[in-house]
Amino acid sequence: MLSVLKGNWLTRNWAAHAEKQRIEAHYDRRLALCLRAVQKHSPALLNMVVDKTEMPYEFLEKHFNTILRAAIDQDDITIFEAALSLREGSDINYAFESRWYAGDIDHDDSVHTKTPVFLVALYRGKENIVNYLAEHPDLDLEAGEYKMLTKANKGTHFGIAMHGQKPAYVADRHGFSDVAELLLLREEKSLKYIMYKKSGLPLKATLG
Repeated sequence: MLSVLKGNWLTRNWAAHAEKQRIEAHYDRRLALCLRAVQKHSPALLNMVVDKTEMPYEFLEKHFNTILRAAIDQDDITIFEAALSLREGSDINYAFESRWYAGDIDHDDSVHTKTPVFLVALYRGKENIVNYLAEHPDLDLEAGEYKMLTKANKGTHFGIAMHGQKPAYVADRHGFSDVAELLLLREEKSLKYIMYKKSGLPLKATLG
C-alpha cells in the first residue's frame, strides 16, 4: 500500500514538473518571437505573438521588462509605443520594477524599486525615446517623484551604468539640450516640493 501511494505521489510530482517545464519552454519561445519582432521593427508581429500567448498576463508579468528594454535599445518610437501598449493602463508601462529580499526569501519582506523608463532611456543615450518621453504628458513624473531627478545616481540598474551624475547633466552630455533644460526646471520644482513637504504650508504658497 505504501509503495502504491509513493508511486502515485511520484507520478503526480513528475507530471507537475513536466507541465512547468512545458509552460516555461512555451514562454521562452514566445519571448524569442517578441524580441525578433522588436528587432524587425514590426509592431503587428509583436502584438500577434502576445495575443496568441497562453496566459498573457503571466507572460507579460514575467517578460515585459525584457521586451520594453529591447524596444528602448532600438530607439524607434513606433516599436516603443507597441511595446508600451502591451501593458496599457498599468503603471509598469512607465517604470522598470525590480525586487530584492531584505531577509528570508520565503517571507514577504521584499523591497520593490522602480526606475522610470525615461531615466533608463536617458542613461542609455536613446535620443528619440528620450525626446518622446520628455514631451509626452501621460508619461510625465508625478511631482513627488521629481526627487529622482535631483540625485546623482550611482551603480548599475537594469544594465545602465550610472556614474554619480544627475540626469540633467547626462542629458546635456548626450547633446539633448532641450531635455536638459526641462530636467533643470523639474529639479527646481522638486526642490520647491521638498520645501513644501517640510514647511507644512499650502502647496500654492510654497511653489509661488
